[in-house]
Amino acid sequence: MGPGVLRDASLEFPGFSREQNDEIRRWLATLAEDGELSVFDHRSVQDRIDGIAAGLPPGVRVERESGSTRIWIGSGLTVAGLLLLSGFAWRWRRNRRAGY
Repeated sequence: MGPGVLRDASLEFPGFSREQNDEIRRWLATLAEDGELSVFDHRSVQDRIDGIAAGLPPGVRVERESGSTRIWIGSGLTVAGLLLLSGFAWRWRRNRRAGY
């Protein structure tokens, strides 16, 4: 993360109040003063975000995608890619047989 990345107010978390978003921005700016965030800084920020999110009403919380959702999305994209590739291969083979 380069310097100046956190100066704008574009970082917002769904369901968080303006004060909560400002708190996270200030915390990130403090941790990123040296121009980078360490693994421990990332964990610290995530813990603070999780702490705020835990206090939100259930209808407002934005839950992370589960691992199985990511697997299904990846599988679907892989199958779509294989179908597209096999279609191109079939077309190429048909054209080759026809002498094109």
